[in-house]
Amino acid sequence: MTPTTENKIIENLPATEYHADKTRVSKHGLDLIRRAPKVYHARLTAPPETRTPAQRWGTLVHLYTLEPENVVRETAITPAGIDRRTKTGKEAWEAFILEACGREPVTEDEHRELQVIADAVHAHPTAGRILAAGHPSTAEMSLYWTDTDTGARCRARPDQVTTDALVVDLKTTTNASAEAFQRDAWKFRYHVQAAFYLDALRTLRHPAESFVFIAVEKEAPYLVQVFVATDEFVDAGRAAYKTDLETYKSCLASGSWPGFPTDAQPLTIPAFAKI
Repeated sequence: MTPTTENKIIENLPATEYHADKTRVSKHGLDLIRRAPKVYHARLTAPPETRTPAQRWGTLVHLYTLEPENVVRETAITPAGIDRRTKTGKEAWEAFILEACGREPVTEDEHRELQVIADAVHAHPTAGRILAAGHPSTAEMSLYWTDTDTGARCRARPDQVTTDALVVDLKTTTNASAEAFQRDAWKFRYHVQAAFYLDALRTLRHPAESFVFIAVEKEAPYLVQVFVATDEFVDAGRAAYKTDLETYKSCLASGSWPGFPTDAQPLTIPAFAKI
C-alpha cells in the first residue's frame, strides 16, 4: 500500500489494504510495543499472519451485525453434502470456491447462528438504539493522523461512529457480565483503544463524544451488555498509549527494538487476586 502522508478519513477502504499499511502504528501495534518493541518489529517484517478461527468468527459477527447490507456481497453459503475427502467432493468444492470469487465461505449453520447473534444485539434495548443511530458509511472508517504530542504517524479503524457522536466497538466474549468484561477490558487494553480512537476522531475534526463497547456472548442465549468508557478509563488509556508512542518513536529513531529485560523479574500477586 502507498503510505498515507496526510491526516484523513477514508470510507469503504478494503480491510486488506488498511492492514497492509506498515508506515503507521495501530492500536494492535501499540499492544505489541507494550509487550516488547522487538515483537512489533518482527511482525512488521514477517509474512501476513494466518487468521485464527476466533478472528474469522469475530469478523463475521461484525459483518452480520454492523453491515448486514454487505453480507451477500462478502460471503457465500457453502453447498450442503460436499465430502472434500472424495475426488468428486474436491471438484465440487473447487468449483464453489471459483464461483465465490473471494467471498468468505459460510455454512448454513454458521449463517443461521450469525443472524441470531446479530438479532440479539439489535434486539437489546440499549445496543439496538445505539446502532440505529449509526450509518452504513461510518462502519469501519479508516483513520489516518499524526499524534500531536509525539509526531508518531497512526491509524485506526473504528467499528462504527453514530450520528450522535458515539464511537462503538462490538466485542464477542465468553462472558459479558460486568465483572468479567472489566477484567477483559484491562487485559486486552480496551482503555487504550477507547482513548486512541476518540483522540483520532477529534484530531480529524469528526464528532466523537463517548466510547461504547457492545459485548455479545459467543454462545446461546447470546446475552448482550453495553459498557460506556468513563473519563477515568479513557484518561488511563491515553496515558498508556502516549507512553507506547514515545517508545515507538524512540525505536524508530535509534533503529533498536529491544526485547524483554535480561535480569530476573519479581513475580508478585496481582492486585485483583488479593483478598
